Amino acid sequence: MPKVAVLLAPGFEEVEAIAPIDILRRGGVEVLIVGVKDKVIPSARNVKIEVDVTIDELKDVDNLDMIIIPGGMIGVENLKKSEEVKNLINQMNAKKKYVSAICAGPLVLKNAGVVENKHITSHPSVKLEFNEHLYKEESVVEDENI
Repeated sequence: MPKVAVLLAPGFEEVEAIAPIDILRRGGVEVLIVGVKDKVIPSARNVKIEVDVTIDELKDVDNLDMIIIPGGMIGVENLKKSEEVKNLINQMNAKKKYVSAICAGPLVLKNAGVVENKHITSHPSVKLEFNEHLYKEESVVEDENI
């Protein structure tokens, strides 16, 4: 069974985290909700989610097939501050496992250095943060494992 980790930090966008978790679980995918620091993470509108594990408890990335980074600017900024998040993204990318981000979440991928020379999309409010020649104004963009 595929295994996906959804990374949450304080300020995450609710629908961008909960909808993928729900859809994947309904589809039979094992989803691990991973918190950056604490076991209970408040969203952008203070909806509190209890995580399965914190990122420092996440030991074996070899068992993961994909990570998902939801948006929410405060959450994105908190994810960018975490060296553990950056390390996880880089480990997943080095193993050519799927690394995905929603809305402003691609800023976390940029911060980790995995979107160089990759086609990317994001929420329009942050598109100027990306290489204009590789940016695509599409709902979904896939470039290799990103």
